Amino acid sequence: MNPIYSLLALVVFVPQIVMAGPGLYDISDASHPKLLQDQIGQVTISSQSNDNKHYYLSIHALHSFSLPCTQIELVVSNETIRFNSQGMDAQGHFTSMATTVDNPNVIPQIAQHFNAKVLKRRHPGDRMLVEFIPDTPEFTAGKPVTVKLRITNIGDHDFAFIQGGRQRGSRDNQFTFSAELIGDKMVPDTGDPRNFGGMGFSVKLKPGESHEIPVDLTKWFNFQRNATYNIRGSYYMEFVDPNNRDPYTIWEDYACAEFSIRIKS
Repeated sequence: MNPIYSLLALVVFVPQIVMAGPGLYDISDASHPKLLQDQIGQVTISSQSNDNKHYYLSIHALHSFSLPCTQIELVVSNETIRFNSQGMDAQGHFTSMATTVDNPNVIPQIAQHFNAKVLKRRHPGDRMLVEFIPDTPEFTAGKPVTVKLRITNIGDHDFAFIQGGRQRGSRDNQFTFSAELIGDKMVPDTGDPRNFGGMGFSVKLKPGESHEIPVDLTKWFNFQRNATYNIRGSYYMEFVDPNNRDPYTIWEDYACAEFSIRIKS
């Protein structure tokens, strides 16, 4: 009699990771995620682009988080969102965490879950006259070449913007310039573009009001003697709500204008 062989199938049950619904999950044990039990405080959801497609999400604990942000995930609409920055207090307790959400479709669900307001970008409706005004008709070679940016509100309502934030360095990089030697070629930017941020403050302009900001062009260019230059200047503007102390950016834009300078011996 021929021997009969029985083949036994080895069945391995792999536990599936199932998350109950939207919310924050403790993933310190990756195979068994569970709802985070920490109490949540303030949640901020703010747009980071004029097209409202990218959002900054910041979550503060009511007291502190029991885990670092690398062990916490936000699950919403079958999407898992990881956090990439952490806030701590003087005692080393985890007080907040933040990330960027690049899927705008999940923002309403996140806002509903945390009962949070969504701060979207909107055009401020500003109308302004932008001028770069040289301090003198001619500048002496080797000396500062100072011009003033003048922004005038020519609209019928207030607007406000942030001055500062890129000026802690050799020059204020809220400005950008290109220069052309008339009848010749473009002039290279030979300045130092490095900056380490800086303090900023809100400038509010009522209809008819102007604001001036001086800037030295030698921080950008080495000017030749007895020459005339066409300059194109722009100034980065973060518009904020003129009636709100919260410096949340409602729109990003540039104030731009062209002007000429003359360098003499």
